Amino acid sequence: MIQVLPWDHLCTLERLMALHARGIREHRGMLGVRELGCPEGTLAAAWNGMTYYPGQQEDDILLFAAYLLFYFAKKQCFIDGNKRLAWSSMSEVLAQEHLEVDVSIDEAEQFVKDIANNQVTRVEQVRAWIVKNLRGLTRLPPAH
Repeated sequence: MIQVLPWDHLCTLERLMALHARGIREHRGMLGVRELGCPEGTLAAAWNGMTYYPGQQEDDILLFAAYLLFYFAKKQCFIDGNKRLAWSSMSEVLAQEHLEVDVSIDEAEQFVKDIANNQVTRVEQVRAWIVKNLRGLTRLPPAH
């Protein structure tokens, strides 16, 4: 029996692992989980953080994306590619709402490094940065 988790409509563990594998394939590094259960626990922590955030009334996709970026950059669940996975999981969730963070690669890398190195210490800072740099994705017209 497959267990459906409340965050599966935004990011499944299988998709998270596929994003990690793609990042390793494209940028090199070693596949592997550093701590058993860490990816699953971090997904759950992001959902719980969003769900129980003070004043939270409903699903806030921006807050969930911010928690994914924040927690995966900090927790280092994988042997390699943690910061790439943090960024790609955040981007994947935002893309479901036709949103993306519009910054240069250098700006993105620096921000994720700042999170990982404790220069950014609160998820509120991450969410504010995402909102400041957010733009809508251009939808393609339907094919004829």
